[in-house]
Amino acid sequence: MPQASVNDVQLYYEERGSGTPILGIHGAGSSALVWEEAAKQLSGLGRAITYDRRGCTRSERPDPYEVTTVEEHTDDALELLRKLDARPAIVIGRSYGGTVALDLAIRYPESVLCWRSSRPARSGFPPSTTAGSPTCGGGSRTPPHSRGSMR
Repeated sequence: MPQASVNDVQLYYEERGSGTPILGIHGAGSSALVWEEAAKQLSGLGRAITYDRRGCTRSERPDPYEVTTVEEHTDDALELLRKLDARPAIVIGRSYGGTVALDLAIRYPESVLCWRSSRPARSGFPPSTTAGSPTCGGGSRTPPHSRGSMR
């Protein structure tokens, strides 16, 4: 079972394919298992990387673990990309993972080629925060002026 030591926790991850890194970030109450079929398809386009966020399924749950933040998950995603020498990456997030993907693109733009979210939970981010953040072919709830293209 592949794991990486990231910000004082062990994160479970999976890799498939080669080429441009494509990071899949799952939503709340789930795990990298939701990416199983998509990762198979994405591996034909690049290096598909999926992982269980801290405290989820096969990744370590810190003790005590009473609260976490988007920023903490973002920092974990960034460190995982660094450990796997997978920067910059295409970043795709689902639900809460979409919020993490957006935060990664805003705070660490040099590590993100483009980002895309599916069913984003973007609470806490004003609409203007996506301006200038490259998105992969646009996306729902993304202002038209911030849409980029997938390269």
